[in-house]
Amino acid sequence: MVNYLLMPYPGSQSLNSLKFVFPLYSIKIYLEVILVFSIFLSATSLFKDKIFIKPSILIILCGCIYFLTNLKYTAENIFKEPTQLTFKSLGSILQNPDLIVIGVEVEKECKAYPQPYIMYHHQIIDSIGLKRIMVTYCGICQSGRIYEPVVDGVDTRFRLVGIQHGNAVFEDLPTKSWWSQETGICIAGKQKGKSLKEVKSQTMTLQKWSELHPTSLMMEPDPIHYTHYNDFELYNDDPKTNPKILNTSLDWKPKTFIIGVSLSTFNKAYQWEDLKANRLIVDQLDNKQIILMLSRDMKSFIVLETSLTNQITLVEDTILVNNVPFDMNGRNLKTKQIELNTLPAHREYWFSWKHSHPSTAQYLSK
Repeated sequence: MVNYLLMPYPGSQSLNSLKFVFPLYSIKIYLEVILVFSIFLSATSLFKDKIFIKPSILIILCGCIYFLTNLKYTAENIFKEPTQLTFKSLGSILQNPDLIVIGVEVEKECKAYPQPYIMYHHQIIDSIGLKRIMVTYCGICQSGRIYEPVVDGVDTRFRLVGIQHGNAVFEDLPTKSWWSQETGICIAGKQKGKSLKEVKSQTMTLQKWSELHPTSLMMEPDPIHYTHYNDFELYNDDPKTNPKILNTSLDWKPKTFIIGVSLSTFNKAYQWEDLKANRLIVDQLDNKQIILMLSRDMKSFIVLETSLTNQITLVEDTILVNNVPFDMNGRNLKTKQIELNTLPAHREYWFSWKHSHPSTAQYLSK
């Protein structure tokens, strides 16, 4: 029952089950011991009466169910962390320039994590710029996040336990509390209400990331799990080649792709199809002007913050702010300095963003 509610089975994610599935999960081992002991006593009684077939079948059936639900088909066993973590320079980029990566820069050190790799692993523990990071991805809601895995000033290990409302849930090993992948907030347990600090990241093609960060390193595939990466699609939102994409209209359906933007305590969602149609959206959020820009490759995007008085235009992949050219990093191409602040922005399904940001605003195209 507990594992059913923590996996994407029919109806399991539509239930508001956290309030009872968490305490049940905490005592699951004790319930299982009691159940096994009860089955053993019943079988022993039947064996004494020389009834062998039915109890034997029951024992085998219970053993198979336990193996499948506790040892094989659990989130932690299906999606394993890398056994080794290695990186390479971007010298071989021409082999796969359209590969989607989650890129991060800390203290001038840059790394790129291919989407199919982190989508399978769900979490990758690494370090960059002397900072420890936890790179996460939820394949069901298509959301990628990077956090500092630090709780109360202490480096903390996490493991994948399942999903709730279509979003991955991680458990910290010290207190067994549960944390949302979407928000980094602890949703159950002793640490409930605390948050992991998000590390700013960007979603781009490998080609675009390399143009902006030529010294970046890229994560290499784990040889043990290499075959699993092929099961995850490479950011394919074309309904002609990807039958899973059912909605390309501007309706706000659960699996409509959106760009979720956060500024201070304000959140707003922009439809991916809207951005694809215009490549440039200029809007206001928390009394600030923001720029959503989509590259010519139609996959790489960025969200930047400017002042309200600026005039914004787009030429190729260059953003003109009052006729001053900027690249997608917010770098002034004349002064070579970063002058525009990038905002936390994520491409994911509408159902996930809305559930985690219930007060979010929705951008309606004009």
